[in-house]
Amino acid sequence: MGKPEIIMSELDLLADCLKDATKERDELAA
Repeated sequence: MGKPEIIMSELDLLADCLKDATKERDELAA
């Protein structure tokens, strides 16, 4: 498999996307 640090940054990127999507959904729901 790839290097663990690359996996971690990919996870961080995914987490950021998830946070943004959740924030947008909450703003739409408000």
